Amino acid sequence: MRPELQRKITKNMVDIKRDMDAKDLVDRFLQEGLLGIPDEEAINSYNPNTAENRNQCFLRKLMKKEDRAYDVFLQALRNVGLDHLADQIDSTQVAMGPALNKPLRPSSSDTSENRSTPTSLSPASDIQSGGSQEMAQKGNGYQQNTYNGPPLPTAMVNPLELMSETDSEPKSSSGAKPESQGLSKRPGDRIDEDFSRKLKLLYLTLLNELFLEIQKLVSVKKEKFIKSTYKMREELQRKIKKNIIDIKKDMDAKDLVDHFVQEDVFDLPDDEEINGFNPNTAENRNKCFLAKLLKKDDRAYDVFLQTLHLVGLAHLAEQIENTEVATAPVVDPTSWLAQIAEHIRKRRLTERDLSRLAQSIGTDWELVASEMNLTRVEIDHCRMENSTTTMQVYSALYKWRNKVPGGATLEKFVDILMHCQSTTIDWDIVKKTAQQMG
Repeated sequence: MRPELQRKITKNMVDIKRDMDAKDLVDRFLQEGLLGIPDEEAINSYNPNTAENRNQCFLRKLMKKEDRAYDVFLQALRNVGLDHLADQIDSTQVAMGPALNKPLRPSSSDTSENRSTPTSLSPASDIQSGGSQEMAQKGNGYQQNTYNGPPLPTAMVNPLELMSETDSEPKSSSGAKPESQGLSKRPGDRIDEDFSRKLKLLYLTLLNELFLEIQKLVSVKKEKFIKSTYKMREELQRKIKKNIIDIKKDMDAKDLVDHFVQEDVFDLPDDEEINGFNPNTAENRNKCFLAKLLKKDDRAYDVFLQTLHLVGLAHLAEQIENTEVATAPVVDPTSWLAQIAEHIRKRRLTERDLSRLAQSIGTDWELVASEMNLTRVEIDHCRMENSTTTMQVYSALYKWRNKVPGGATLEKFVDILMHCQSTTIDWDIVKKTAQQMG
């Protein structure tokens, strides 16, 4: 499904989950071939089997489908009496860059003849520029000299019309067809012409689809880069951390996640990870939520406070906002790392190293394990098979080292810890262990 259609849905996530129950829509999706029986079982047997969980499972599957699923979704909402919700979603304005073209979808006023016509091509300027914003701003004056294929359309046109124009016989200035060179067309010539036209049509269609996919990929990569580059300011992070006890006591992350998805701060995988934390307690949901929140940009802080107001925790939002924090620059806890010899920083950690480093990680160690790409099952095993926190952490570090033999270095370990802002870290132990690794 195209990103702009996905955003129309996510921007109405709160209202969708409040008014809809996925069990009322599943049959329609089965009938349209967009979901299978296993999907129906997964949605309707979600544990615990609540409307909220059914909706979450359904929406996660919906977003992975093609554009047609969006149309079926709106129609299914209308069929179950949720016309207001369907209209609200479809009329939602989303800001999309020039990198994403919107192929035409048949409207309700289209005739059956128009519906059978192949999808129109995107403008030539979009196809030639490959979605580049700078090129798009140059307008029709931009030409790509390296393009030697069939002429590209300069407006939203039908490929068949383009073919009829490019393949029509030339006319003289008076409008009459030029006389033939004395060569009559053989029956096979018409077949060759038809084949040539079909080949050109296929070529243009594939070219259009290729650039659309490239544009989508570029847009997603750009968005991820921006989100990973602009981090929440340190003073805002400290406002949250200084109230961490009251936040965890009064808040339940499951009440806030939908608003974060709707505001494009979180996505559905984040929603699934937070609400699927095992064991699924408010404490664990809050841990996972806060770890993700602290990795976002400044806007996430504002959305956090707004959402606290919306869910009846205005006192908590005001307490966080009014918290005084020192504006002086914070000392980098890893400044000593540059003084460690490079061959030590980059060598593979030994079991002895892991044993010492395990003592530096305290509460919320699961977030460190998650940052090391350990699966939920592997983290659960570390917890269940070991009785003390230190042994649980050591088990997680050992699994990490086996997963990335060449990547389990001191340098990478420190980098991972720096990404886990809400985890308790004793940096003195990390520094002392590094100094003893020579």
